[in-house]
Amino acid sequence: MALEAYKKALELEGNNPLIYQSMGECYYTSEKYASAIKYYQHAAKYTTNAEERVPLLNMLGMSSAKMEDYRGAYIYFKQAYELDKDNEKMLNNLLVSCVETYKKDEAIEFIKDYKSRHPDIVQKQFIKDVLRWAK
Repeated sequence: MALEAYKKALELEGNNPLIYQSMGECYYTSEKYASAIKYYQHAAKYTTNAEERVPLLNMLGMSSAKMEDYRGAYIYFKQAYELDKDNEKMLNNLLVSCVETYKKDEAIEFIKDYKSRHPDIVQKQFIKDVLRWAK
């Protein structure tokens, strides 16, 4: 029912990113990740504010990862991280995609970059595990 309402809303406001984002969320929660990606991409296309793009890029990465497209997930998570380099969640998602795509050097560089602003990050067990894996 919600999807039908969103489709009607799109007829009225075809470039409203919130409608596309809501449709993406419906598909994501229904585990229809390819459709979720389609609508999250539309939402990102119509979103110019970097702060609002980060969660969309994150969900594009999450949807890609759910489909086991870790290369695609890496691309989206990297874009999200580049827009919000102080977001630990974005760093963690990016690092998981690095592990899944065997990007050891990149993982180390992302950790170094984040550590330059947040030195305590190296105390986190997840970061220790990634560094151990990357060496």
